[in-house]
Amino acid sequence: MKVLTKNVERKTYNMMDAAFTDWSDYFFKISTILGMAYWQGKAIHLTMLSASNKLANYDLDKKQQETIDRVNKNIPLAKANMKAALEAMRQLSEQHGFKFADALHLADIDQYEVDELESVDAHQARLDYFMTELGGAAPASY
Repeated sequence: MKVLTKNVERKTYNMMDAAFTDWSDYFFKISTILGMAYWQGKAIHLTMLSASNKLANYDLDKKQQETIDRVNKNIPLAKANMKAALEAMRQLSEQHGFKFADALHLADIDQYEVDELESVDAHQARLDYFMTELGGAAPASY
């Protein structure tokens, strides 16, 4: 056995603190999960707008018009859900000492997207859900 340990080079490893990596992983998770929620809302919002605009110039029957009316009614809800994802990202970033701008960057969301939704009220139930589910998943204090 001495021959084996004598011939194998000994190394000292220098690694990041486990608590730091837990918080780093948490930051990555909340940024990507809320970013995906934002982009999903954006896709739904744009699909609704596209359908509404495309069919606006057609003579629709009653059932088709009711469908378009429901779509138009839900367009603000899609924007409110997008705002809820961004607001949860902002609140969790502030609560845990992360930079909101870094979370946006990681989620590939430009500041103008945030500014565009400034006047929109967040969907409160969706915001509460994000804060409960993601806020409760934070690692122990660092």
